[in-house]
Amino acid sequence: MRLSDRTANVLLLLISLSVCALLLILATRWLRSGSDAALNDYGALISFDPTRTGGHLLPNVQQAVQGASTGQAVNWRTDAHGFRIDGELSLLPAVGVRRIFLLGDSFVDGMRTDQRLTIGALLEDALRARGEAVEVVISGHNNPANAWYWLQTHSPQFKPTEVILGLTLGNDLFAQNLHAGMQPDARAGRVRLVDAGMLDGDLRRMPAYLPASAYRAPSWWRDQWYAQTFALRGALAEQLGWFADSIPPFAGASKPRKVWDRDIYASLGLFHVPINGFAEFSYASNRETLNGIATLLRERGIAFSVVIFPVRHQVSPLDWQRLVDVLALNPTRFDLDAPNRRLLADCASLKISCLDPTVAMRAHMRAGLEPLYRPRGDMHFNEAGNRFIARMLVARRPAPIDASAK
Repeated sequence: MRLSDRTANVLLLLISLSVCALLLILATRWLRSGSDAALNDYGALISFDPTRTGGHLLPNVQQAVQGASTGQAVNWRTDAHGFRIDGELSLLPAVGVRRIFLLGDSFVDGMRTDQRLTIGALLEDALRARGEAVEVVISGHNNPANAWYWLQTHSPQFKPTEVILGLTLGNDLFAQNLHAGMQPDARAGRVRLVDAGMLDGDLRRMPAYLPASAYRAPSWWRDQWYAQTFALRGALAEQLGWFADSIPPFAGASKPRKVWDRDIYASLGLFHVPINGFAEFSYASNRETLNGIATLLRERGIAFSVVIFPVRHQVSPLDWQRLVDVLALNPTRFDLDAPNRRLLADCASLKISCLDPTVAMRAHMRAGLEPLYRPRGDMHFNEAGNRFIARMLVARRPAPIDASAK
């Protein structure tokens, strides 16, 4: 069958673009072939060990590590416990100083982020600037159940006055470790470690594909166009930095019309309507974890709050559209605010203060202001995103009383 002129032109354009991109990429690799050895990246800085007093970050690290761009170095430091702070954390806070522990995963750790530009460091700086005597301590944990175990086992020696738990939408729910490596204890507010190897839940719980109703009608030409153009953008972004902010968010091993319900990036099963049984199980386990942490900390007289970290396709309409395009999704079968409503309702019923910045971040993005997430489809906040979260955490706290004004 003879191709039409229009079809032939499209094919020629795609082939030409691919050849040009390949030549550019090969040239870039050749130019970089003599560069210095690669910097340590985030994966080399973490190791789950339930006996470690600081969390999952390796202790006594002080080095330049990989930043947002290839070859970009950022400062990374942890103390002897594994807390990401400057200096060494004493067991007891100084007299009159409030000690705030900020717990969470790579968003809290500050993946590829300079030491003083993490959410914790920015929060500490902002609170001190308005007259509060505080120290903010970053303690890394793969998921909330691991954080619960650490709070129960290791935190008492450091005398926290407040705990803020960062909860990442997606993997913090689907990689929930409760009823896997951790099991609820018979005592209220307590959890037991049963398998230290299950740091991210039971990996034998295999993901499932979203149902056929989650996808748009097949169109070979449209699917090929999106696949090729986004692949080209991704290659150019990775090698040259071009189109770095115009490729779809990461979607793990998902492919068009074969989308996993859970992965460490998009976790689209949380947004599909209706959600499946594993998502319901994950929500129930997360609620049980939050209740356990709240019970434990109330018993100890420690303030507790949660901050939700939305994934980028919730915040950026353009990112969501790119994900729809490349995975052939039917957007009418997804509710991007569903996880937030569920978590806010759970926190309200458990009397836990919860900050959800999603609506404010979405308004920021729709206004065409600076990006809040890393380029190349990365799901993590960039420096502007860290500042945004830190400002919201400060804004929700009452201003300190000025004793001199009395």
